[in-house]
Amino acid sequence: MRGATLRDLNIRWYYWLIPSIFGIASVTAMLALKSEREDRFALITCGLFSGTLALLAVLWPVLRLREKHGVRFCSLRFAGEQIQGVFVPASSVKAWLLLLGGAVFGLAGLGLAIGADTMEHKVKGWIAFLFYSAFATLWCRGLLVRKPGILLSQQGILWHEVLLVPCLVPWEQISAARVYQHREKYSTTPTFGLQLQDLGRFSVGHRTKAKLVDNFNRHGWHLYYHAESLLAPLGIVESMVGHYRQHGAARCELATGAALNHFTNLEE
Repeated sequence: MRGATLRDLNIRWYYWLIPSIFGIASVTAMLALKSEREDRFALITCGLFSGTLALLAVLWPVLRLREKHGVRFCSLRFAGEQIQGVFVPASSVKAWLLLLGGAVFGLAGLGLAIGADTMEHKVKGWIAFLFYSAFATLWCRGLLVRKPGILLSQQGILWHEVLLVPCLVPWEQISAARVYQHREKYSTTPTFGLQLQDLGRFSVGHRTKAKLVDNFNRHGWHLYYHAESLLAPLGIVESMVGHYRQHGAARCELATGAALNHFTNLEE
């Protein structure tokens, strides 16, 4: 199966300006150490911060393009039972790079807290360190207890995200499932989204339900995965979900076979 392309990742030529700018800033800060002895600590912090951003920006497309694509039959545990179906995994490269970035920034905050010459900078350093430590802890916990991705099963779609409690969405509760253009302030990203019919009948916790409502109010979709995150083309994911919804739970095995056959034909 083919891997991702730069187009799938929504990376255009101007993306490379990001690592270029931060790389130049990092080199400039390090070169300034020779002449600015008094601001040595600030320059080192700035250089390491900019260099880390530049490195992560380069590693993201390089490693993501090498990541293997593919759906597979899988069994995942949910609410004390094993649910079987077709699993579309999410990118592990993105998850681990975000964790790496959070760890580096947390250590930078710790360094600022220890080495800063003013109480104000020390307080800011400790705040940054505690924030990124909490983020890293929650992120690691999410990666360890669940496999990010979506599972198409007889019962419905089992939706796994790192920082979201797993959700089992029954097929009859899905009002729309398709690819759309996810608009942010500075970018537009191809995304696969789900719209749910009645959250009042959806058995999730209060905080999870509040998150789903917030997603819908901001973007028009309760649950979504960007193209850069899923290890399968979004058109294929939409087609597979459509097969399940069309054939129904009673004919789930037939839907699975049809979806996978359709997937193979499109890849060929």
